[in-house]
Amino acid sequence: MKIVTSLNLFEKLKSSDNVILKCYGCNKNFEKQKKYVTYEIKTKKGQNKFCSKECFNRSKEKKIDCVCCQCSKKIQKTHSEIKKIKNNVFCSKSCSAIYNNKKRDESVILKIKNTNKNKSEEQKKEYLEKRKKTLIEKYGNLEDAYKIITYNMNFQKEEKIKNINKKKSFLKEKKSKIIEKYGTLENYNKIRKERLSESLKKYWREHPEKKIEYSEKSMGRKISDEARKKISLKAKKRVEDGTHSGWIKRNMPSYAERFFKKVLYNNSINYEFEKPCGKYFIDFAIQDKKIALEIDGKQHRLEERKLKDKEKDVFLKSEGWCVYRIEWNSINSLKGKENMKNKIKNFLNFYNKK
Repeated sequence: MKIVTSLNLFEKLKSSDNVILKCYGCNKNFEKQKKYVTYEIKTKKGQNKFCSKECFNRSKEKKIDCVCCQCSKKIQKTHSEIKKIKNNVFCSKSCSAIYNNKKRDESVILKIKNTNKNKSEEQKKEYLEKRKKTLIEKYGNLEDAYKIITYNMNFQKEEKIKNINKKKSFLKEKKSKIIEKYGTLENYNKIRKERLSESLKKYWREHPEKKIEYSEKSMGRKISDEARKKISLKAKKRVEDGTHSGWIKRNMPSYAERFFKKVLYNNSINYEFEKPCGKYFIDFAIQDKKIALEIDGKQHRLEERKLKDKEKDVFLKSEGWCVYRIEWNSINSLKGKENMKNKIKNFLNFYNKK
């Protein structure tokens, strides 16, 4: 066992030797081999300064007492939030904007001062005289020149303000017209997407050559006409002979399906995964009570997919199955976890009643 106090000692150690380090989370000493350790003087980041992953995760969530750089107000923030801001802590967005604008102004002033320092007084006088001559040649007098310049500056500002107000009024009128026709902006966006998809389909039908070019660009490789013909002939032969496999099971289940496998196992519910029924597959077929559990992802929100799901439900009901659908949501946040728990409870109540 060797305790490291300097870089020279650390470099002399073998890769198999153990080193004693102090945990930043719980302030306890722990051992690690040299090959898994980065020396503290070299790097201040990483999990090598913590005895376990739990300590590393706690340190991220732990809040520290800080002071706002602008208004000197006391705040509590985590390590990750401080690192994102580059060690400058602020209580609000307004404080950060004021602080950063001051820095920018100071940097601009320093640049101007440095440029003026390098210039001598004679060069400054020459520049001012040249400027005066150009103004007198254009406008006749300096007084008239200054008046015209100020007038032009004010006129440009007024024009900018008028253009901005025109754009705002145009957008308000457009929104009001859309709401009168469609009720809400969401309905307008849905109808617009449907129209775009229909126009795209028509375009691909009228111009099949451009569709092939687009697919080749997305794939990153070209397919010859002979190869396309061979692939289509082989597919047609399989359909004619009856050797076409049709719908095939997926090799790897999704994360949502793996999650619900554990849920059903923990509640001791017997099921069959991806059971074939006609031309469809049931995600979780519970044969005891004839329940077809379907887990729907984001793709099931599309209108085309909704129609297909309705056709599937009608077919399964005709076969004597009771269809129960659960919409999947992310579990990364606390709200997502609570929503998922409620959905599971509702399903278990439905299962026990039947």
